[in-house]
Amino acid sequence: DAIHMVWRRRRHNPRRWRRNALAAGHALLATSVILSLATATMVISGIETNRFIGILTPLGLILALLCNLTLLPAISSWRRR
Repeated sequence: DAIHMVWRRRRHNPRRWRRNALAAGHALLATSVILSLATATMVISGIETNRFIGILTPLGLILALLCNLTLLPAISSWRRR
């Protein structure tokens, strides 16, 4: 999902992370929610390993979304200094 943020930053004004994050945030949110819901269906599986994957994968995707929206802009602006 970080590709949406990086592409938006390079294509538009690189110094406006907040505006770029809001514009790319819809794509980030949509892909994260769709993938989380799709893998969460594995929770109803009869196989224990698949149930764990169905729980942990959506948690990882939501954590990645939060990192993309918070840490990626911070790290990028810190790196430019």
